[in-house]
Amino acid sequence: MPGKTTDTYLFALYDENLKQGPISERSFGLFKPDRTANFDVGLLKNNKENPGAPNRAMWCVPKEGVTDEQLQTNIDYACGRGIDCSPIAPGGACFEPDTLASHAAYAMNLHYQTNGRNAWDCDFSKTATLSSKDPSYKGCIYPSNAREAKTN
Repeated sequence: MPGKTTDTYLFALYDENLKQGPISERSFGLFKPDRTANFDVGLLKNNKENPGAPNRAMWCVPKEGVTDEQLQTNIDYACGRGIDCSPIAPGGACFEPDTLASHAAYAMNLHYQTNGRNAWDCDFSKTATLSSKDPSYKGCIYPSNAREAKTN
């Protein structure tokens, strides 16, 4: 409220990206490890949008060597969090090739795009990585941002 003071507790200035435990416990800082802002809290001299926000297209894909069990776990997690996994269901635009790797890549990327495009949204217990190479093929379009993810 303008003209009023408010006591504030600052939990962390920087993300604790090396902290053990769930990845969600590592991301409470105002700043990322690369010193870009996580949140606009009025501390920066300019009022521009977060300069560290990824503006280039990135896709979340499984790392090489991930087991089928891990891929299935990632599909179950991403699809269980409410994203639309119908494109990787039989008859869907991204069903073929019918492989766990292909289906996991689509689901993991959709989860990443719709949940804020933060590094922790593409972690999947260290089985995923961000790529600048578009994995889209034929009629299967992998969204590269939240707006595309909502229209697919």
